[in-house]
Amino acid sequence: MSRLSPVLSRLARRGKRLIGMLLLAAGLPLGIVVVQAQDVLPVPTLTGHVMDSTGTLSAGQQKALEGKLTTFEQSRGAQVVILMIPSTQPEDIAAYAQRIGDNWKIGRKSIGDGLLLVVAKNDRKVRIETTKALEGAIPDLAASQIIESAITPRFRQGDFAGGLNAAADQIMARITGEPPVSTVVEVSAMLPTGDILIEVEATAYVPLRGPQN
Repeated sequence: MSRLSPVLSRLARRGKRLIGMLLLAAGLPLGIVVVQAQDVLPVPTLTGHVMDSTGTLSAGQQKALEGKLTTFEQSRGAQVVILMIPSTQPEDIAAYAQRIGDNWKIGRKSIGDGLLLVVAKNDRKVRIETTKALEGAIPDLAASQIIESAITPRFRQGDFAGGLNAAADQIMARITGEPPVSTVVEVSAMLPTGDILIEVEATAYVPLRGPQN
């Protein structure tokens, strides 16, 4: 039996390598296969413009923000939805936001003018996902600037409602074509170098301060 053990071990290692080669040949990276094998979070039912499953926003804060975004949709047509959840794991926030956006189909059907802002509170990540109709108004660079200037400094102070309201104001201003108020210089002075890592496609790592669930 002791003589067979090394042989079996070599066969097992070769088998794993063979499986990996077959997956790569099929265009399926091992990391993707692992994530798909896990249970991803279910798609929540779209019930409003502001959805918070973390209990961070008070009823009054959520109602005020909901009213602001509802009024904007009624006047401009574009739909902005904010989703705050504890975590997107096992998916990263980019994959999760895209999956939610594809399922919800935010915006007018004939135009597709929708925007989804996802906050993964415990992951400390924020993502802005836009439909093609709004990519001109809010490209990736503009979305990152909104996260940097409106959301990050307020979230660090524990002011989640303030951060979301400020982000909503900047988003609505860009959609309507109004020149945004830039606070990037001020924010850069507040945050130490390297404290924020802006990832591709308008995703940001947000250092949180204050109360956390």
